[in-house]
Amino acid sequence: GSANLLVNSEEDLANVDITSKGVASLDLASSESSATISVSAAGVADLNVRSTESSTSNEFRGSQSASLDLTADTNTASFSVTSPQSASVDVNSGIDSARLRVTGNQDANVRVHSDASTAGVDISGYGPVDVEVLSATDNVTLDINASGIASAQIRSQTSTADLDIVADNGRANLDIVSLNNESRIRFSSYTGVADTSAMIRFGADAGFFDIINNDVGDIRFVIDNTPAGLNTGNFAWKYGSVTEQNILTLTYDGRLGVGTGITDPTEILQVGGGLTVSSKSYFSDGLSATGNI
Repeated sequence: GSANLLVNSEEDLANVDITSKGVASLDLASSESSATISVSAAGVADLNVRSTESSTSNEFRGSQSASLDLTADTNTASFSVTSPQSASVDVNSGIDSARLRVTGNQDANVRVHSDASTAGVDISGYGPVDVEVLSATDNVTLDINASGIASAQIRSQTSTADLDIVADNGRANLDIVSLNNESRIRFSSYTGVADTSAMIRFGADAGFFDIINNDVGDIRFVIDNTPAGLNTGNFAWKYGSVTEQNILTLTYDGRLGVGTGITDPTEILQVGGGLTVSSKSYFSDGLSATGNI
C-alpha cells in the first residue's frame, strides 16, 4: 500500500538531514500505490540531503504518478538548485506529459544558477511537454544570466517552432540590448551558414542601424499583401519623430514625392524644391514649364 515519511513540528524546526562522505540517498518506493514525503511545520520546514564528497540524490518514483509539491500558504515557496560545478533539473516523461509548473499569488520565479560550470534545465518527453510559469496577481520573471554565453533555443524537429509574446492590457515588448557590442536579429534557412542569412542590427558602427541580406536575393518591402488595393497606405520617410511631416513619400501605386509635406504626389515624380541634373535628360512626350527655362 502507501509508503510515507512524515516529519511534523507544530512550533519549531522540523528537519530531515542526511549527510554522508560517500553516496547519500533517500529512497521511498511503493510497487502498487502512493509514496509520499511530507514535511510540515508551523515555523521553518527543511528537507536537506547533502553529500560532502560524492553524489547526493532524491528519487520520487511511482508506477503511476510521481510528484514533488512545494507549497507555502502565506509566504515564499522556493526550489533552489546550486552547485559550484554542474547543476541540473531533469523532468522526463517516457510516454505521457511532463510538466514543470511554478505558481504564485505574488512573485513566481525559476532560477538555475552555477558559479563555475554548466547550469541546465532539461525537459523532454515522448508526448506533450509543457513549461508553465504563472502568477495570479503579480509579476512572472524568466531570468537567464551567464558570465559567458547565455542562450535559449526553441526547436521543433518535425513542425513549427513559435515564440509568442502576448499582453492582454499593457504593451508587449521584445528588447534586445548589448551594453558593449552590436545588437542584432539573424534570419537563416540553415544553421551556421553566413551567406544564406539576413539580419537587422544596431551598433556595428556607433549609432547606425543596418538591414542586411547576405544572400543574392532582393530586400522587399510590402504593404497590403492582398490584391484588393483598397484604403492602402504609403511608404513614408520622416525625420525627427513620427509626428513630423514626410520628407519622402512613395504611394502604393508607384508615385514618388520628394520634399517636405508632399504626402500625396500627383505625378510619377513630384519634387517640392529645386532639381539638379548632371547628365542628359530625355522627355518622350514633350516638356511643359512655368516660368523661365
